[in-house]
Amino acid sequence: MNTPESENYVYVRERAAMETLIERIGAAERVALDTEADSLHNYFEKVCLIQLSLGGEHYLVDPLAGLELSGFLEALAIKPLILHGGDYDLRMMRASMGFRPRREVFDLSSDGD
Repeated sequence: MNTPESENYVYVRERAAMETLIERIGAAERVALDTEADSLHNYFEKVCLIQLSLGGEHYLVDPLAGLELSGFLEALAIKPLILHGGDYDLRMMRASMGFRPRREVFDLSSDGD
């Protein structure tokens, strides 16, 4: 994608981009998070994309690109997280990657959406 709209997103599929993202997460006050998972047609459920927004920056993390994710997950775990319908996202991240947040989780759909 090479449109003006896509220039606002960083596609994280290489180590250098991941290292930059880990630094940005470390400096962020909080992180908005969403995932896309493949669970309908596969026997094994897995997270296929992690979307993050922090400090006006937007990142698309490709967990299927073979990157080492442990530093990323550790940085994310110690930040307050903002999600919408986060029960599924967090359940999938735990099952796929062993992720467990250690700070507050704000779910914008807490009214039952």
